[in-house]
Amino acid sequence: IFNNIKPEDCVFGDSLGEGNPPTTNSVGAFGNVKIGWLKSKPGNKFAIKTMKKHDIITSKHVDHIENEKNILEYLDHPFAVSSRCALTPLA
Repeated sequence: IFNNIKPEDCVFGDSLGEGNPPTTNSVGAFGNVKIGWLKSKPGNKFAIKTMKKHDIITSKHVDHIENEKNILEYLDHPFAVSSRCALTPLA
């Protein structure tokens, strides 16, 4: 499902629409987690973790974030969250 996708293929924001509550599920030091979906498969919801690159770089936590990404990509267990892809906007 996540092969060869681009940031513009994803939908995420402050509301799912249809009277649902805001989609921001968690807020952390560098960003937040929102519910998202692919435009081509709106019924399949997943979590999108957005992070502020500038804040990560200026606080010198790049290695911590890279380690987190590597661990989440490696995990494969039904009771643990895993990472399926990472996107970086071109802007």
